Amino acid sequence: MQLTNAMRGAIVAATLTAAMAAPSFADLSPINTGVTPSGSNQLFTYAADFAVGSSSDHQLNSGDFFTLYDIQGLNVASITSNADFTSTVQLLGVTPANVAPPDSASIDNITYTYTGPRLTADQSFTGFSFTSTSQFSSQLGFFASRDQKQLSGGAGFTDEGHVGNVLVPSDAPATTTTPEPGTVASFAFGGFGVLGLGLLNRRKSVKTA
Repeated sequence: MQLTNAMRGAIVAATLTAAMAAPSFADLSPINTGVTPSGSNQLFTYAADFAVGSSSDHQLNSGDFFTLYDIQGLNVASITSNADFTSTVQLLGVTPANVAPPDSASIDNITYTYTGPRLTADQSFTGFSFTSTSQFSSQLGFFASRDQKQLSGGAGFTDEGHVGNVLVPSDAPATTTTPEPGTVASFAFGGFGVLGLGLLNRRKSVKTA
């Protein structure tokens, strides 16, 4: 089923309404940093922020990832990645457990998987980009990501999933002026319920491609 903009908006509202716990500023989050002409196409560029949170209880391990969903008009050969990530393209997923962002089975997703050393401090990465044949303005789409959250009492770490909004190529003229960065709901896989919302405005150190 193809999601309309109204349906996407309703899903966003429901997700954020569910996130009633205290804010959590720990996550791996992509941010659109520009859309520029590239011949007859458009070039979309992104950064990815990783934050450990106010209590430094998160870390990023090799194999953690973020996925951009439903990239209209994606030119697969144009995808670039940060040196500490690899990229894959698929129609469904890759999605962390316990989160379910909208995902069309007929539109490509991009997953960027971290391959660098374990991170225990805030960091930003640049160098993510692709071109799209879409001639429409960007729309708020969805991303999901996975990093690691410390268990209660310091007894190791468990996977934590996040879902939020990011600008992606659109299949229709823009109908929203909601700015990016948006909000993120976080879900720990070791328990039940939402851990919180976080604004995606962290950028401490920057690691370039």
